Amino acid sequence: MTQLAIRLNKDSEESLDRLVTRLGRTRSDVVRLAIEAFDRATLIERMKADAQLVRDDPADRAETNAVLADMSQRRAW
Repeated sequence: MTQLAIRLNKDSEESLDRLVTRLGRTRSDVVRLAIEAFDRATLIERMKADAQLVRDDPADRAETNAVLADMSQRRAW
């Protein structure tokens, strides 16, 4: 396991201490959880941005509409 030394400003240290108390976890646990949560949040934001690019792409929308129309026709049988 990797060790990491960080310098916290007063606000960050107070936040960390509140989380440690509130969650009943160690400082290391809280920092690990925070890193993992931030990683998930940035991944979700990237996925949303990618989805928006696809949604706003006229060629992709046309292909999606064509596939949906084809599926709709097949459903009628």
